[in-house]
Amino acid sequence: MTRADLQQWRPGITQEQRLLPERAGDDRPEIPLRTNGSERDIRCQVIKRKISGGTHSDDGRDCRDAFLALMHTCAKLGISFWDYLGDRIGIVGGLQVPALSDLIRGRGQPA
Repeated sequence: MTRADLQQWRPGITQEQRLLPERAGDDRPEIPLRTNGSERDIRCQVIKRKISGGTHSDDGRDCRDAFLALMHTCAKLGISFWDYLGDRIGIVGGLQVPALSDLIRGRGQPA
């Protein structure tokens, strides 16, 4: 079946309308239709895993996942991951960065 055949069968329907489910009567409207943001967040991890073949141990995987989560959280909050990490391990003379939990709570407060 060609694209022209599909357009004759259902004229005026877009590809998005064919692929996305109907939202009428949806009881969870807060869940986005697309997960592009989530997929984009893990893209660097997937590329690294494909190149390196993964980690050698479960501890290595857990450490990688924790650091990637911290890195993405820092990026979303607009702070440097390296400044945050330096402050946490106590590098003298580095920037002082508040706890991520405080920054996240602060973003949720009305201005």
